[in-house]
Amino acid sequence: MSTSEIYPVLITRDAAATIERTLSSLSAFAEVIVYDNGSTDDTLERCRQFPNVKVVTGDFFGFGPTKNHAVGLARGDWVLAIDADEYLSRALLEELRTIRLDDPSVAYAIERHNLFLGKDLRHGGIGDDWLVRLFNRRRCRFNDRPVHEKVVVPDGCTTTRLRGELWHQSCTDLDQMLDKIRRYSELNRHVAAKPQGLFMIWLGSSWAFFKSYVLKRGFLDGWRGLAIAYGDATGRFFKHMKRYADKATAANRPDLPE
Repeated sequence: MSTSEIYPVLITRDAAATIERTLSSLSAFAEVIVYDNGSTDDTLERCRQFPNVKVVTGDFFGFGPTKNHAVGLARGDWVLAIDADEYLSRALLEELRTIRLDDPSVAYAIERHNLFLGKDLRHGGIGDDWLVRLFNRRRCRFNDRPVHEKVVVPDGCTTTRLRGELWHQSCTDLDQMLDKIRRYSELNRHVAAKPQGLFMIWLGSSWAFFKSYVLKRGFLDGWRGLAIAYGDATGRFFKHMKRYADKATAANRPDLPE
């Protein structure tokens, strides 16, 4: 059974609302690594109810570096990366039981189904969502992006798609979306990148809305699709506007009297 060779790894912070469903879907695995970076709710207490879960606490270094650190804590090389608001479908678990893991140069992508306010959305910015989540850590790793990180599959490796679904409780209320926009834009604020001009900020935000709502047919998801498209545009706007504002404020800051 391949689940004895696979080590699920996830990072957490204040994930009490979703973590139990996540860990319940991972009960067939010998050991699950949970790396917690500062939960103030009862996430850790909920995690410790599962006998196959090993909890490690530490700092947050940005999503990419933190996930790489957590991956390094697994006992084996085949890692299943999962988030604290995701859970395995029964079909995916059954496929993982039978998969052959004899080639470390193969990485496996899983289709993530995103539940937005109780509905599985198949269009817009969160539709057609394939992600590499099962990989050999000696060949693949997360990039170092502080947010919107992904697993890098290097040259010489191939990617194969699995059939089972990964379910993602992406948003249960709109306040969660607003909080993510704030948090992610703050993480991007200090990335070493040249600030964009105002016209490019406006153009990029407008394009993000058009791409999600029109090109990716988010309009087929009704008001949910509109909310996602607007959220995509707002997130892009503040990611770049914060950098622009920081530079402009520093350049125009008057000398303070001694």
